[in-house]
Amino acid sequence: MGATTKSLIEESADLVFHLMVLLRAKEIALDEVVTLLRERHEKSLV
Repeated sequence: MGATTKSLIEESADLVFHLMVLLRAKEIALDEVVTLLRERHEKSLV
């Protein structure tokens, strides 16, 4: 794994972690976000 790939993975992990902290603070379940993403994906396939 190259340094750039490793760095991107680390930054992505930080981003996801902070998103999860924000969602918890706002009492929003991650499942709600996943459901919305699935709905959007299904619409884009039509």
